[in-house]
Amino acid sequence: MKRRHILIAAAASALVTPAAFAARSEDTNPFGSVGPFKEDAKTVYEFLAFSCTYCQQHHDSFVAWGRSIPKPVVFEPVPVVVDLSTFTAARAFYAVRQASPRLLDQYCSAVLNAFRHGAVDAADQGLLARVGVDRRAFDQAWKSHAVKTAIQDAAALTLKYDISVTPTLAIGGTTVLTADMVNGDYGILTRIASGFVSRMLEKS
Repeated sequence: MKRRHILIAAAASALVTPAAFAARSEDTNPFGSVGPFKEDAKTVYEFLAFSCTYCQQHHDSFVAWGRSIPKPVVFEPVPVVVDLSTFTAARAFYAVRQASPRLLDQYCSAVLNAFRHGAVDAADQGLLARVGVDRRAFDQAWKSHAVKTAIQDAAALTLKYDISVTPTLAIGGTTVLTADMVNGDYGILTRIASGFVSRMLEKS
């Protein structure tokens, strides 16, 4: 099996499981180091999965925090892509982003709530209609090359940052944070993330 396929299989088996990062060697810091990936030096990624209970509970708070970050730092939610179900969810996410970008946050809130109550289809037409996404524009985006490219990019980021638990924050191409690293305290996680963002802004 090729390395790429091994990584995808490994990520899929561990995704959204608590304590996936619990055994991070002897590092006592409440964060993980990656990269550095210079191309992401001014980006904060939030890796999420619609089926993830913790994403359902905390995504809106992450978005509110992320949208408050001053430029040039950019906050970007990224749906993980590790298997067919997450591929389909990512396709719906990027189709909405292309068809109705102003409705993306509202769509994410709605679809996460729907998954919390047992939904399995991120592209459900009834859900899209309730949010106000135009059906024709969505269908065109669903089939577009731009959306296919965005999914490929999301899959590449999932592998690049070795994402095995959601939600994960990846900050400035150097740091990853999950709630498991701070004993499940999302308030502490956000404060630590804000500290790293402040450093990014000082360097910009």
